[in-house]
Amino acid sequence: MLKYNVGIIGSGSAGTSAAYGLQSAGKSVAVFEDYIWGGTCANMGCDPKKIIVNSIDVLRQAQLFQNEVIGKLALNWEAVMAKKQKYVDAHPIRTLDGLEGAGIETYHETPRFIDATTVELADGTQIQADTWILATGKRPTRPTFSGAQLAGTSEDFLNLPQMPSDITFIGGGYIAVEFASIAQFAGAQVHLLQHNQQILRNFEPWLVDKLVPRLTAQGIDFQFDTEVASLTKQDNRILVTTTDGRTFLTDTVIAAMGRHAAVEGLDLPTAGVEFDAKGIKVNGHLQSTNPHIFAAGDVAASGVPNLTPVAGYEARYLVSYLNGLTTDEISYPAISSAVYGHPRIAQVGVTTSEAQKRGYQVSDYDLRSWFNYMRLNDQAAARIIKHEGKIVGASVISEQADEIINMFVTAINDGTTAEQVANQIMTYPTMESDLGYFY
Repeated sequence: MLKYNVGIIGSGSAGTSAAYGLQSAGKSVAVFEDYIWGGTCANMGCDPKKIIVNSIDVLRQAQLFQNEVIGKLALNWEAVMAKKQKYVDAHPIRTLDGLEGAGIETYHETPRFIDATTVELADGTQIQADTWILATGKRPTRPTFSGAQLAGTSEDFLNLPQMPSDITFIGGGYIAVEFASIAQFAGAQVHLLQHNQQILRNFEPWLVDKLVPRLTAQGIDFQFDTEVASLTKQDNRILVTTTDGRTFLTDTVIAAMGRHAAVEGLDLPTAGVEFDAKGIKVNGHLQSTNPHIFAAGDVAASGVPNLTPVAGYEARYLVSYLNGLTTDEISYPAISSAVYGHPRIAQVGVTTSEAQKRGYQVSDYDLRSWFNYMRLNDQAAARIIKHEGKIVGASVISEQADEIINMFVTAINDGTTAEQVANQIMTYPTMESDLGYFY
Protein backbone atom coordinates (compact mmCIF):
# COMPACT_ATOMS: atom_id res chain seq x y z
CA MET A 1 0.00 0.00 0.00
CA LEU A 2 1.26 3.47 -0.91
CA LYS A 3 1.18 6.10 1.82
CA TYR A 4 1.31 9.91 1.79
CA ASN A 5 0.91 12.62 4.38
CA VAL A 6 -1.71 14.37 2.21
CA GLY A 7 -3.83 13.24 -0.72
CA ILE A 8 -5.54 15.94 -2.77
CA ILE A 9 -8.33 15.14 -5.22
CA GLY A 10 -8.64 17.89 -7.83
CA SER A 11 -6.00 19.99 -9.59
CA GLY A 12 -7.73 23.36 -9.87
CA SER A 13 -6.94 26.51 -7.93
CA ALA A 14 -7.64 24.99 -4.51
CA GLY A 15 -5.94 21.66 -5.16
CA THR A 16 -2.71 22.98 -6.65
CA SER A 17 -2.38 25.83 -4.13
CA ALA A 18 -2.75 23.38 -1.26
CA ALA A 19 -0.36 20.89 -2.85
CA TYR A 20 2.48 23.38 -3.25
CA GLY A 21 2.03 24.83 0.24
CA LEU A 22 1.97 21.47 1.97
CA GLN A 23 4.80 19.97 -0.08
CA SER A 24 7.05 22.95 0.62
CA ALA A 25 6.48 22.34 4.33
CA GLY A 26 8.00 18.89 3.97
CA LYS A 27 4.86 16.77 3.61
CA SER A 28 4.57 14.00 1.03
CA VAL A 29 1.71 14.97 -1.29
CA ALA A 30 -0.21 13.22 -4.07
CA VAL A 31 -2.67 14.95 -6.40
CA PHE A 32 -5.41 13.09 -8.27
CA GLU A 33 -7.18 14.49 -11.34
CA ASP A 34 -9.72 12.61 -13.45
CA TYR A 35 -10.22 15.19 -16.19
CA ILE A 36 -8.08 18.13 -17.33
CA TRP A 37 -5.06 19.16 -15.26
CA GLY A 38 -5.55 22.69 -13.94
CA GLY A 39 -9.26 22.55 -13.19
CA THR A 40 -12.33 24.37 -14.46
CA CYS A 41 -11.38 28.04 -14.26
CA ALA A 42 -8.27 27.90 -16.40
CA ASN A 43 -9.50 25.31 -18.91
CA MET A 44 -13.23 25.79 -19.34
CA GLY A 45 -14.29 28.67 -17.14
CA CYS A 46 -13.22 32.14 -16.13
CA ASP A 47 -9.89 32.34 -17.98
CA PRO A 48 -11.01 31.33 -21.49
CA LYS A 49 -14.23 33.28 -21.00
CA LYS A 50 -12.30 36.45 -20.14
CA ILE A 51 -10.09 36.05 -23.22
CA ILE A 52 -13.25 36.07 -25.34
CA VAL A 53 -14.81 38.93 -23.36
CA ASN A 54 -11.74 41.11 -23.81
CA SER A 55 -12.05 40.83 -27.60
CA ILE A 56 -15.70 41.78 -27.36
CA ASP A 57 -14.77 44.75 -25.18
CA VAL A 58 -13.21 46.32 -28.27
CA LEU A 59 -16.53 46.02 -30.10
CA ARG A 60 -18.35 47.43 -27.12
CA GLN A 61 -16.03 50.44 -27.00
CA ALA A 62 -16.64 51.10 -30.69
CA GLN A 63 -20.37 50.87 -30.04
CA LEU A 64 -20.17 53.36 -27.19
CA PHE A 65 -18.15 55.76 -29.34
CA GLN A 66 -20.14 55.25 -32.55
CA ASN A 67 -20.75 59.01 -32.92
CA GLU A 68 -17.06 59.75 -32.55
CA VAL A 69 -15.42 56.85 -34.38
CA ILE A 70 -16.02 56.15 -38.06
CA GLY A 71 -16.11 52.60 -39.33
CA LYS A 72 -17.60 49.32 -38.18
CA LEU A 73 -15.77 46.48 -36.46
CA ALA A 74 -16.72 42.81 -36.48
CA LEU A 75 -15.63 39.93 -34.29
CA ASN A 76 -13.48 37.23 -35.90
CA TRP A 77 -14.78 34.33 -33.81
CA GLU A 78 -12.35 31.82 -35.27
CA ALA A 79 -9.36 34.03 -34.40
CA VAL A 80 -10.66 34.61 -30.88
CA MET A 81 -11.14 30.88 -30.42
CA ALA A 82 -7.61 30.21 -31.67
CA LYS A 83 -6.17 32.67 -29.14
CA LYS A 84 -8.25 31.11 -26.37
CA GLN A 85 -7.25 27.59 -27.36
CA LYS A 86 -3.55 28.42 -27.43
CA TYR A 87 -3.79 29.40 -23.77
CA VAL A 88 -6.00 26.46 -22.81
CA ASP A 89 -3.87 23.85 -24.56
CA ALA A 90 -0.76 24.96 -22.69
CA HIS A 91 -2.28 25.14 -19.22
CA PRO A 92 -2.69 21.42 -18.39
CA ILE A 93 0.91 20.80 -19.44
CA ARG A 94 2.13 23.68 -17.24
CA THR A 95 0.07 22.41 -14.32
CA LEU A 96 1.28 18.82 -14.52
CA ASP A 97 4.91 19.82 -15.12
CA GLY A 98 4.78 22.19 -12.17
CA LEU A 99 3.42 19.59 -9.77
CA GLU A 100 5.84 16.89 -10.83
CA GLY A 101 8.74 19.34 -10.86
CA ALA A 102 7.99 20.16 -7.23
CA GLY A 103 8.18 16.51 -6.27
CA ILE A 104 4.42 16.04 -5.95
CA GLU A 105 3.08 12.65 -7.07
CA THR A 106 0.29 12.77 -9.65
CA TYR A 107 -2.44 10.31 -10.65
CA HIS A 108 -4.70 10.83 -13.65
CA GLU A 109 -7.88 9.12 -12.44
CA THR A 110 -10.63 9.26 -9.82
CA PRO A 111 -9.79 7.31 -6.67
CA ARG A 112 -12.57 5.54 -4.75
CA PHE A 113 -12.65 5.61 -0.96
CA ILE A 114 -12.70 2.18 0.64
CA ASP A 115 -12.45 3.41 4.23
CA ALA A 116 -11.89 6.64 6.17
CA THR A 117 -8.33 7.23 4.97
CA THR A 118 -7.77 4.86 2.05
CA VAL A 119 -8.65 5.00 -1.64
CA GLU A 120 -8.40 2.43 -4.38
CA LEU A 121 -7.46 3.03 -8.00
CA ALA A 122 -8.92 1.28 -11.04
CA ASP A 123 -6.06 -1.23 -11.13
CA GLY A 124 -6.58 -2.20 -7.50
CA THR A 125 -3.72 -0.10 -6.09
CA GLN A 126 -4.57 1.16 -2.61
CA ILE A 127 -3.33 4.50 -1.35
CA GLN A 128 -3.57 5.77 2.21
CA ALA A 129 -3.12 9.35 3.39
CA ASP A 130 -3.15 10.84 6.86
CA THR A 131 -5.18 13.75 5.51
CA TRP A 132 -7.29 14.18 2.38
CA ILE A 133 -8.37 17.42 0.72
CA LEU A 134 -11.29 17.27 -1.70
CA ALA A 135 -11.02 20.04 -4.27
CA THR A 136 -12.99 18.57 -7.15
CA GLY A 137 -15.08 21.67 -7.86
CA LYS A 138 -18.49 21.58 -9.50
CA ARG A 139 -19.77 20.46 -12.87
CA PRO A 140 -22.67 21.67 -15.02
CA THR A 141 -26.03 20.22 -14.04
CA ARG A 142 -27.67 18.64 -17.06
CA PRO A 143 -31.43 18.98 -17.58
CA THR A 144 -33.75 15.99 -17.52
CA PHE A 145 -36.47 16.99 -20.01
CA SER A 146 -37.04 15.01 -23.21
CA GLY A 147 -34.23 15.50 -25.71
CA ALA A 148 -31.91 17.04 -23.11
CA GLN A 149 -28.95 15.33 -24.78
CA LEU A 150 -29.27 17.90 -27.58
CA ALA A 151 -28.32 20.69 -25.18
CA GLY A 152 -24.70 21.58 -24.68
CA THR A 153 -23.00 22.90 -21.54
CA SER A 154 -20.77 25.86 -20.75
CA GLU A 155 -17.78 23.81 -21.87
CA ASP A 156 -19.41 23.22 -25.25
CA PHE A 157 -20.10 26.93 -25.67
CA LEU A 158 -16.49 27.87 -24.97
CA ASN A 159 -15.41 25.43 -27.66
CA LEU A 160 -17.79 26.43 -30.45
CA PRO A 161 -15.75 26.45 -33.68
CA GLN A 162 -18.23 28.93 -35.16
CA MET A 163 -20.92 31.07 -33.59
CA PRO A 164 -24.35 29.81 -34.73
CA SER A 165 -26.85 32.23 -36.26
CA ASP A 166 -29.38 31.50 -33.51
CA ILE A 167 -28.59 30.27 -30.00
CA THR A 168 -30.71 29.58 -26.94
CA PHE A 169 -29.57 29.56 -23.33
CA ILE A 170 -31.57 27.85 -20.60
CA GLY A 171 -31.00 29.36 -17.17
CA GLY A 172 -30.73 32.72 -15.47
CA GLY A 173 -27.45 32.58 -13.59
CA TYR A 174 -24.30 34.53 -14.33
CA ILE A 175 -22.99 31.93 -16.78
CA ALA A 176 -26.11 32.14 -18.96
CA VAL A 177 -26.12 35.95 -18.90
CA GLU A 178 -22.41 36.26 -19.68
CA PHE A 179 -22.57 33.78 -22.53
CA ALA A 180 -25.72 35.40 -23.91
CA SER A 181 -23.89 38.74 -24.03
CA ILE A 182 -20.90 37.13 -25.76
CA ALA A 183 -23.10 35.43 -28.36
CA GLN A 184 -25.01 38.62 -29.09
CA PHE A 185 -21.83 40.58 -29.77
CA ALA A 186 -20.57 37.69 -31.89
CA GLY A 187 -23.56 38.19 -34.19
CA ALA A 188 -26.03 35.55 -33.05
CA GLN A 189 -29.73 35.98 -32.40
CA VAL A 190 -29.89 35.14 -28.71
CA HIS A 191 -32.71 33.76 -26.56
CA LEU A 192 -32.48 33.32 -22.79
CA LEU A 193 -35.14 31.17 -21.13
CA GLN A 194 -35.71 31.48 -17.40
CA HIS A 195 -38.27 29.44 -15.47
CA ASN A 196 -39.36 32.40 -13.33
CA GLN A 197 -39.14 36.20 -13.33
CA GLN A 198 -35.79 36.43 -11.56
CA ILE A 199 -32.34 36.12 -13.10
CA LEU A 200 -29.04 36.64 -11.25
CA ARG A 201 -30.74 35.99 -7.92
CA ASN A 202 -27.49 36.39 -5.96
CA PHE A 203 -27.02 39.95 -7.17
CA GLU A 204 -28.57 43.19 -5.98
CA PRO A 205 -32.07 43.56 -7.53
CA TRP A 206 -31.40 47.16 -8.51
CA LEU A 207 -28.42 46.04 -10.60
CA VAL A 208 -30.46 43.39 -12.38
CA ASP A 209 -33.32 45.84 -12.98
CA LYS A 210 -30.89 48.13 -14.81
CA LEU A 211 -29.00 45.39 -16.64
CA VAL A 212 -31.87 43.47 -18.24
CA PRO A 213 -33.34 46.41 -20.21
CA ARG A 214 -29.89 47.28 -21.55
CA LEU A 215 -29.21 43.71 -22.68
CA THR A 216 -32.70 43.58 -24.18
CA ALA A 217 -32.01 46.77 -26.13
CA GLN A 218 -28.86 45.14 -27.49
CA GLY A 219 -30.96 42.32 -28.90
CA ILE A 220 -31.10 39.54 -26.29
CA ASP A 221 -34.54 37.92 -26.18
CA PHE A 222 -35.38 37.26 -22.51
CA GLN A 223 -38.25 34.81 -22.10
CA PHE A 224 -39.28 34.77 -18.45
CA ASP A 225 -41.64 32.23 -16.84
CA THR A 226 -40.57 29.79 -19.53
CA GLU A 227 -39.68 26.15 -18.99
CA VAL A 228 -38.52 23.73 -21.64
CA ALA A 229 -40.62 20.59 -22.14
CA SER A 230 -38.52 19.03 -24.87
CA LEU A 231 -35.86 19.46 -27.53
CA THR A 232 -36.27 17.72 -30.88
CA LYS A 233 -33.85 17.48 -33.78
CA GLN A 234 -35.38 18.96 -36.93
CA ASP A 235 -33.09 18.80 -39.92
CA ASN A 236 -29.95 20.67 -38.79
CA ARG A 237 -31.77 22.71 -36.17
CA ILE A 238 -33.37 22.12 -32.77
CA LEU A 239 -37.08 22.53 -32.09
CA VAL A 240 -37.66 23.92 -28.60
CA THR A 241 -41.05 23.14 -27.06
CA THR A 242 -42.00 24.90 -23.84
CA THR A 243 -44.30 23.60 -21.13
CA ASP A 244 -47.01 26.07 -22.17
CA GLY A 245 -47.02 24.69 -25.72
CA ARG A 246 -44.96 27.30 -27.57
CA THR A 247 -42.35 26.18 -30.09
CA PHE A 248 -39.46 27.79 -31.93
CA LEU A 249 -36.42 26.69 -33.89
CA THR A 250 -32.85 27.44 -32.89
CA ASP A 251 -29.42 26.27 -34.03
CA THR A 252 -27.81 25.56 -30.68
CA VAL A 253 -29.07 25.11 -27.13
CA ILE A 254 -26.83 25.63 -24.10
CA ALA A 255 -28.07 24.51 -20.69
CA ALA A 256 -26.74 26.76 -17.94
CA MET A 257 -28.96 25.55 -15.13
CA GLY A 258 -26.54 25.57 -12.26
CA ARG A 259 -23.68 23.37 -11.14
CA HIS A 260 -23.40 20.47 -8.71
CA ALA A 261 -20.59 19.13 -6.55
CA ALA A 262 -18.27 16.88 -8.55
CA VAL A 263 -18.19 13.90 -6.19
CA GLU A 264 -19.26 11.12 -8.54
CA GLY A 265 -17.18 8.00 -8.23
CA LEU A 266 -15.49 8.96 -4.95
CA ASP A 267 -17.85 6.82 -2.83
CA LEU A 268 -17.86 9.43 -0.08
CA PRO A 269 -20.46 7.64 2.10
CA THR A 270 -17.95 4.82 2.58
CA ALA A 271 -15.52 7.39 3.98
CA GLY A 272 -18.19 8.88 6.24
CA VAL A 273 -18.34 12.17 4.34
CA GLU A 274 -21.73 13.86 4.17
CA PHE A 275 -22.74 16.06 1.26
CA ASP A 276 -25.85 17.53 -0.33
CA ALA A 277 -26.77 19.60 -3.38
CA LYS A 278 -24.66 22.51 -2.12
CA GLY A 279 -21.53 20.42 -1.69
CA ILE A 280 -19.54 18.69 1.02
CA LYS A 281 -20.59 19.68 4.51
CA VAL A 282 -17.71 21.34 6.35
CA ASN A 283 -17.11 23.03 9.69
CA GLY A 284 -15.18 26.22 10.40
CA HIS A 285 -11.91 24.44 9.67
CA LEU A 286 -13.21 23.22 6.29
CA GLN A 287 -13.25 19.76 7.84
CA SER A 288 -15.86 17.28 6.65
CA THR A 289 -17.84 14.85 8.81
CA ASN A 290 -14.76 12.63 8.53
CA PRO A 291 -12.03 14.34 10.61
CA HIS A 292 -9.34 13.12 8.17
CA ILE A 293 -11.00 14.70 5.13
CA PHE A 294 -11.24 18.40 4.31
CA ALA A 295 -12.83 20.25 1.37
CA ALA A 296 -11.94 23.50 -0.36
CA GLY A 297 -13.18 25.46 -3.34
CA ASP A 298 -16.51 25.05 -5.08
CA VAL A 299 -17.09 21.51 -3.80
CA ALA A 300 -17.12 22.72 -0.17
CA ALA A 301 -20.47 23.93 1.18
CA SER A 302 -18.72 26.70 3.08
CA GLY A 303 -21.49 29.26 2.60
CA VAL A 304 -19.48 31.71 0.49
CA PRO A 305 -19.58 32.38 -3.27
CA ASN A 306 -18.06 29.74 -5.53
CA LEU A 307 -15.24 31.80 -7.02
CA THR A 308 -11.66 31.02 -8.00
CA PRO A 309 -10.12 33.56 -5.57
CA VAL A 310 -12.18 31.98 -2.77
CA ALA A 311 -10.82 28.54 -3.67
CA GLY A 312 -7.27 29.83 -3.44
CA TYR A 313 -8.02 31.58 -0.15
CA GLU A 314 -9.44 28.38 1.36
CA ALA A 315 -6.45 26.41 0.15
CA ARG A 316 -4.04 28.84 1.81
CA TYR A 317 -6.03 28.55 5.02
CA LEU A 318 -5.78 24.75 4.93
CA VAL A 319 -2.05 24.97 4.35
CA SER A 320 -1.70 27.07 7.50
CA TYR A 321 -4.07 24.89 9.51
CA LEU A 322 -2.57 21.55 8.47
CA ASN A 323 0.95 22.87 8.98
CA GLY A 324 0.04 23.84 12.53
CA LEU A 325 0.39 27.57 11.95
CA THR A 326 -3.15 28.36 13.11
CA THR A 327 -5.94 26.76 15.10
CA ASP A 328 -8.47 29.47 14.29
CA GLU A 329 -11.51 28.80 12.14
CA ILE A 330 -11.41 30.30 8.66
CA SER A 331 -12.52 33.93 8.48
CA TYR A 332 -13.43 35.44 5.13
CA PRO A 333 -12.90 39.06 4.08
CA ALA A 334 -15.51 40.87 2.00
CA ILE A 335 -15.81 38.93 -1.26
CA SER A 336 -16.64 40.66 -4.52
CA SER A 337 -18.45 39.08 -7.45
CA ALA A 338 -19.15 40.27 -10.97
CA VAL A 339 -21.09 39.46 -14.12
CA TYR A 340 -19.07 40.02 -17.29
CA GLY A 341 -21.82 41.32 -19.49
CA HIS A 342 -21.84 44.56 -21.44
CA PRO A 343 -22.20 46.51 -19.25
CA ARG A 344 -20.82 44.63 -16.27
CA ILE A 345 -22.26 44.51 -12.77
CA ALA A 346 -20.33 43.89 -9.57
CA GLN A 347 -20.93 43.97 -5.84
CA VAL A 348 -19.20 43.46 -2.51
CA GLY A 349 -20.02 43.61 1.18
CA VAL A 350 -23.29 44.49 2.87
CA THR A 351 -26.33 44.31 0.57
CA THR A 352 -29.22 46.75 0.39
CA SER A 353 -31.60 44.44 2.26
CA GLU A 354 -29.04 43.87 5.01
CA ALA A 355 -28.36 47.60 5.25
CA GLN A 356 -32.04 48.41 5.65
CA LYS A 357 -32.38 45.89 8.48
CA ARG A 358 -29.32 47.35 10.26
CA GLY A 359 -30.19 50.99 9.67
CA TYR A 360 -27.08 51.71 7.60
CA GLN A 361 -26.85 54.64 5.21
CA VAL A 362 -27.67 53.77 1.58
CA SER A 363 -26.61 56.27 -1.10
CA ASP A 364 -27.25 56.04 -4.83
CA TYR A 365 -24.95 57.72 -7.37
CA ASP A 366 -25.72 58.50 -10.99
CA LEU A 367 -22.22 58.47 -12.43
CA ARG A 368 -23.03 59.42 -16.01
CA SER A 369 -22.02 63.06 -15.57
CA TRP A 370 -18.87 62.33 -13.56
CA PHE A 371 -15.89 63.11 -15.74
CA ASN A 372 -14.27 59.68 -15.61
CA TYR A 373 -17.49 58.07 -16.84
CA MET A 374 -18.59 60.80 -19.22
CA ARG A 375 -15.30 60.63 -21.13
CA LEU A 376 -15.91 56.89 -21.68
CA ASN A 377 -19.61 57.26 -22.54
CA ASP A 378 -20.27 54.93 -19.63
CA GLN A 379 -23.87 54.91 -18.39
CA ALA A 380 -22.73 53.96 -14.92
CA ALA A 381 -24.41 53.98 -11.52
CA ALA A 382 -23.42 52.89 -8.04
CA ARG A 383 -24.98 52.21 -4.66
CA ILE A 384 -22.74 52.69 -1.63
CA ILE A 385 -23.59 51.53 1.88
CA LYS A 386 -21.91 53.30 4.78
CA HIS A 387 -21.78 52.86 8.52
CA GLU A 388 -19.96 55.04 11.02
CA GLY A 389 -18.11 56.89 8.29
CA LYS A 390 -16.83 53.79 6.51
CA ILE A 391 -17.93 52.02 3.35
CA VAL A 392 -19.30 48.57 4.17
CA GLY A 393 -21.01 47.66 0.90
CA ALA A 394 -20.94 48.64 -2.77
CA SER A 395 -22.64 47.65 -6.01
CA VAL A 396 -21.89 49.05 -9.46
CA ILE A 397 -23.15 48.85 -13.02
CA SER A 398 -20.55 50.09 -15.47
CA GLU A 399 -18.45 49.02 -18.41
CA GLN A 400 -15.60 48.83 -15.86
CA ALA A 401 -17.54 47.49 -12.88
CA ASP A 402 -15.23 44.50 -12.43
CA GLU A 403 -12.26 46.86 -11.97
CA ILE A 404 -14.08 49.56 -10.03
CA ILE A 405 -15.38 47.15 -7.41
CA ASN A 406 -11.85 46.27 -6.32
CA MET A 407 -11.24 49.72 -4.86
CA PHE A 408 -14.31 49.15 -2.67
CA VAL A 409 -13.04 45.70 -1.69
CA THR A 410 -9.88 47.31 -0.33
CA ALA A 411 -11.80 50.13 1.35
CA ILE A 412 -14.15 47.69 3.09
CA ASN A 413 -11.55 45.16 4.19
CA ASP A 414 -9.13 47.85 5.41
CA GLY A 415 -11.84 49.93 7.06
CA THR A 416 -10.63 52.95 5.13
CA THR A 417 -11.98 56.32 6.25
CA ALA A 418 -12.60 59.44 4.19
CA GLU A 419 -9.61 61.12 5.85
CA GLN A 420 -7.32 58.26 4.85
CA VAL A 421 -8.50 58.47 1.25
CA ALA A 422 -7.98 62.25 1.25
CA ASN A 423 -4.38 61.68 2.33
CA GLN A 424 -3.68 59.59 -0.78
CA ILE A 425 -2.56 61.17 -4.06
CA MET A 426 -3.82 58.96 -6.87
CA THR A 427 -3.28 59.10 -10.59
CA TYR A 428 -5.80 61.39 -12.25
CA PRO A 429 -8.06 60.98 -14.11
CA THR A 430 -8.79 57.39 -13.09
CA MET A 431 -11.72 55.61 -11.48
CA GLU A 432 -9.71 55.20 -8.29
CA SER A 433 -9.18 58.95 -8.02
CA ASP A 434 -12.97 59.30 -7.49
CA LEU A 435 -13.03 57.12 -4.38
CA GLY A 436 -13.23 60.04 -1.98
CA TYR A 437 -16.48 61.26 -3.53
CA PHE A 438 -18.30 58.15 -2.32
CA TYR A 439 -17.80 58.96 1.39
